[in-house]
Amino acid sequence: MSAAAERHSVRDHLYLALHHEGCDGWGEISPQPRSLNGDPGVDEVLTSLVHEVIPRLDRLLDTLGEVPQPGRVGAIMSGRGPDRFASALLEGALTDWWLRRENQALEDRFEPRFATGVIRSAPDDWSHAEEEAARWRVKVGSAERTHEWWEELSRRRREVLLDFNASASSIDEVLRVLERAREYCLVVAVEQPFAVGNLVDIARLSEAIDVPISVDEGVRHPSDVDLSIRHGASLLCLKAPRVGGWSSVEILAQRALARGAQVYVGGFFEGRLGRALAKSVARSLTSVPSDIAEVAFLDDEAVEPVPGGVGWRPRSEVPLVFDSTLGEA
Repeated sequence: MSAAAERHSVRDHLYLALHHEGCDGWGEISPQPRSLNGDPGVDEVLTSLVHEVIPRLDRLLDTLGEVPQPGRVGAIMSGRGPDRFASALLEGALTDWWLRRENQALEDRFEPRFATGVIRSAPDDWSHAEEEAARWRVKVGSAERTHEWWEELSRRRREVLLDFNASASSIDEVLRVLERAREYCLVVAVEQPFAVGNLVDIARLSEAIDVPISVDEGVRHPSDVDLSIRHGASLLCLKAPRVGGWSSVEILAQRALARGAQVYVGGFFEGRLGRALAKSVARSLTSVPSDIAEVAFLDDEAVEPVPGGVGWRPRSEVPLVFDSTLGEA
């Protein structure tokens, strides 16, 4: 998949198994092969998981005398990027564990309140796109967009989000891309036009265009929510690994909504296990189209559907990188 100046062709799916008192829970995240735009690479995430996050979890377990609720994960998180990703993986496993312990399903934890539509990344070649979407994400700069390509997009008559992936060099560049796209389709937002932390140009851009500006890579902490909105962003893309887990997504979403901004849930190349959580959380939080499409990666045969809990887990023959057994020898 192309994205601005990069192309994503390889992704590791990290699965974490938590076993305790005869019950087990599974989590999944899919970090990038290497650090990019402030997000850690897979090796950094694994190091944090094994040497930082899991030892903190063990200490918390000793203190509480029981498996902590998923929302307690934030208490053991340092705030570093690798820790946030590792904590999101752990929280996913804890969520599955508690749901199975209480004989519940995802809908019992995340009540579906919205008919959230699907956002998809527009392909470089439309002949390979049979799916439809409520909103198309166009990766700016990922490929040469011909007149024919734009015509095909316009025939689909759907909303379009222009995603710069922090690659725009100037406000004029954003304006040129926006003008070009508007010749063919309805542009409803511009996503992360500038580098992470460049809020000055976001503020200037917000005065120059009449479509919402979304911040994606620039949202990691509560302060990022406040500053982004203060500088003109009215949409925030929340991704669980980036902010430290689904409990953090909920907290940041409520913070943004209280300040007059809208939110949507972003995907991070997760497989079916991780995507099940993303879909459930999105439908509990927002009506804005989100990354909740069904996924079918080449390694999807590695997971199988199971009743209750998150609803998916790796097959028993899948080799695990790290398996944590809580409070047991």
